[in-house]
Amino acid sequence: MKTTIYAASLLLAGSVSAHGGVISYTIDGKTYAGLSTSPPPGGAANTIQRSWAKLDPIRDPNSPNLACNSPGAPAKLSATATAGATITAKWNNWPHNSGPLLVWMTECKGDCSTFSPAGADWFKIYQEGLLSGTIGHGKWATRQMIENNESLSVKIPESLKPGNYLIRHETINLARAPAEFYPECAQLKVVGSGSASPSEQFRAKLPGAYHKSDSAFAHAYSDAAVSSNTKYVIPGPPVWTGN
Repeated sequence: MKTTIYAASLLLAGSVSAHGGVISYTIDGKTYAGLSTSPPPGGAANTIQRSWAKLDPIRDPNSPNLACNSPGAPAKLSATATAGATITAKWNNWPHNSGPLLVWMTECKGDCSTFSPAGADWFKIYQEGLLSGTIGHGKWATRQMIENNESLSVKIPESLKPGNYLIRHETINLARAPAEFYPECAQLKVVGSGSASPSEQFRAKLPGAYHKSDSAFAHAYSDAAVSSNTKYVIPGPPVWTGN
């Protein structure tokens, strides 16, 4: 039976006007609350998620808030996660279905409650983009997440060395110009017998991994050549699987 730690308040999905957010993380059978989506969003005492102050997206890929949203202040808790375990993030009231979905991690290099992600070297453990059809009218990873009860399950690489980490779930909305970024970070304490760490080829800084001119952020409907394309290249480094 799952043990659930609830946020101080979780607003009903229908009352959020802009977009929802990750409202919970389930790890090793235990569910941790994300942030309340009541306006303005605020951190609850029992959450592993770093704070975000408003429902608006980040539109500048060079923004210092790209890493963990604004203000991205540390959470009070960290969730224990066994390397190789599955972490399931649950959104609510998510309307944006045209764009990729990515999951990143980075080492906290100490206690996550005092760690700043500025200048951190992030690595991906998951990414999905255009699943079928065209950029303008196809099925995207964000739509699949919505159809899957607004949730995404991702495995933490089994070989990952123990330590304190941030995990960053990111949805990118290509139906608006400029593209909209929705990053949300949570704090983990990874345990296990792994000893691996991603090499430089799998690393990138946030901001730094993306540029406004990247073709990956072209508006999905503004240009016929873009809209009819059946190929989409997800921005950033390749996914690290633990090998």
